[in-house]
This record gives sequence, structure tokens and C-alpha cells, in this order.
Amino acid sequence: MARRREVGTWVPRLSAMSAFGGLLRAGHPEPSLVVTVVAVGLGVGVGLSPRRLVVLGVAVLAGQLSVGWSNDLLDARRGLDRGRTDKPLAVGSASEIGVQRAAAIALGLAVAFSLMLGPLPGVLHLAAVASAWAYNLWLKDTAASVVPYVLSFAALPVVVTTAAGEGPPRLWAVVAAACFGAGVHLSNALPDIAADREAGVRGLPQRLGERGAAAGAAGLLAVGAAAALVGPFLPGGGLPWPAVVGLAAAASGLGFSLVAARRGRLVVAYQLTVAVGLLVVAALVAAGGRMV
Repeated sequence: MARRREVGTWVPRLSAMSAFGGLLRAGHPEPSLVVTVVAVGLGVGVGLSPRRLVVLGVAVLAGQLSVGWSNDLLDARRGLDRGRTDKPLAVGSASEIGVQRAAAIALGLAVAFSLMLGPLPGVLHLAAVASAWAYNLWLKDTAASVVPYVLSFAALPVVVTTAAGEGPPRLWAVVAAACFGAGVHLSNALPDIAADREAGVRGLPQRLGERGAAAGAAGLLAVGAAAALVGPFLPGGGLPWPAVVGLAAAASGLGFSLVAARRGRLVVAYQLTVAVGLLVVAALVAAGGRMV
């Protein structure tokens, strides 16, 4: 009897852990953490104090999680997640009410911590979050689906430099961030474009098709890589060897990505564009101190 009671006590714990895991996955934690790390890395580059780095990190992470949870919630209500085993709401490992509450709490934290950064950076960050929510609510199914990615990511370096009490960042940083966001939007859709079309999703990647989306992602990420790797050393001055190697790696990766897309190997094309996107992020963070 004692043994049975001991085993029985684990059942609620395991159920709670499973529900928490499903709720966490519905918030898209991986991209949320990537954006947060980028923001904090840029903050380190411009000299933000440890306290303001924490405030910035919480604001960005909360905003990203609110966007992720609202995305899955709205997809579930529209029936766009049917058959998607990677969607916790579709497989029942998260509840709608739980995701709704999590999104509301995260959004509230994003508002509070954004405003702690100061009026200008706070409003700018909240505008970026609002842009991402607009994608979930409306623009996802339109040809303008890329616009929130451009605006939200372009705003990130501006939020960081103004939070540090500086003026706007140099143009190359804004261009690199905007191109990264737009390129990621097109590349993320590559493996699922056919399924998305069947589900009725008609965003820009779905309208462009596999080859068009792959070409668009490659072009945008090429511009982003060039901006992040060359921009910090302009005007004047030669490029250091890491920048040259980075440009060669980006060009090679994007070239192979286009070849893979033409041959129908969309997952490979997606993986290569992601690798180049991470290169853009690494270059942007590494040169964060040169943004202002």
C-alpha cells in the first residue's frame, strides 16, 4: 500500500511537468532566447550597466514570449495547426486558457520592463512588440507578412543605443538587423510552404513559393551579412581577416542554399540559411560597440 501511494504521488507531478513543457514550447522559446541574447549582446557592446542589461533582457524575452504564445493561440483558433505535431495546442499538451494567460502575463511584463528602460527606448520596444502582434493578428496571411519582421528587428539596435543614452545607431546595424529579420521570415517557411498553402496561409513566403522564398531569403541575408561584416569598418580602413572569412562563408552557404532549394531539398536550404543568419547575428553582436 505504501508503495502504491508513493507511485501515485508522482502522477500529478508528471502531469504538471508535461503541461509546463507544453506551455513553454507554445511560447517558441528558441527564437525568443536568440533575440534576447542578441539584444543583451548589443547592450554589452554599447556599455549598458548590469542592471539595465537585466531590464533589457527581461523586456525583450517577455515581449518575444508574448508573441510566441499569441501566435500559437491564434493559429489554434483559426484551425491552422491541425495535423501539426510541433504545436502543443494541436496535440493537447497545452491548454488554450493556459496559453492565453501566459501571453497576457508576458505582455504585461514586457510593458513594465520596457518602460523601465526610459520613455524613448521603452516606446520603441513596445512598438516592435506591437508590430509582431500585428503579424499574428492580421498580416500573417497577407503579402505584407514580412513587414513586421523588418520593422521589429530594425528597431532592436535603436532600442539598445537609446537605452544607453546614445543617439540612433549607425545605419549598417539597422540594415543588418532588418535584413536578418526579413530573411529569417522567408527561410523559416521553406520546409512548410506546401502544407501552409493547403491550410490557407497566404503570407509572402507562400505567395513566392519555395524557389522564390529561398532566393529572397538568400538575397536579404547576403545584404545583412555584408552590412554586419563590412559596415563597422567604414569609412576607410581595410577589412580584418575574420570579416573576409565571414563574407566568404556567407556567400558559400547562401549559394549552396539556392542549389538545394532548386533541387527540392528545402530542409537543407532552410538549415543553410539559418546558419548564415546566425553568422549575421554573431557579426552584429561582435561589432556592437561600433554601432554608435
